[in-house]
Amino acid sequence: MMEKITIEKEIHTLKATLLESIKHWRIGNDLIGYETFITSIEHLELIINRLEKSSNKIIHAQWNDLLLILQRLHQLIQQQDVIGITDVLEFNILPFIQEWEEDVKVDAK
Repeated sequence: MMEKITIEKEIHTLKATLLESIKHWRIGNDLIGYETFITSIEHLELIINRLEKSSNKIIHAQWNDLLLILQRLHQLIQQQDVIGITDVLEFNILPFIQEWEEDVKVDAK
């Protein structure tokens, strides 16, 4: 039970840092947007490592989808396309994380 609470907390923190990053990049605060983006990626890595060990089959079925999104994000980072990065965060990764949040809540019951 403690691990699920930790995962829920990490997902909540990831969502918050993603929203911060999106907000700052949308208003042109590139440095703060970048710093919060790095924090988001660190939280994403922690969550993936924890969920990888979980028995949640729904989340495991989503790995390939996440990988495709992260590959697209990597391309945009290489191109230094802040608008594209922000769009992927807001319209692809954030909804994905919100779905994880629901799946973890259901799994905890």
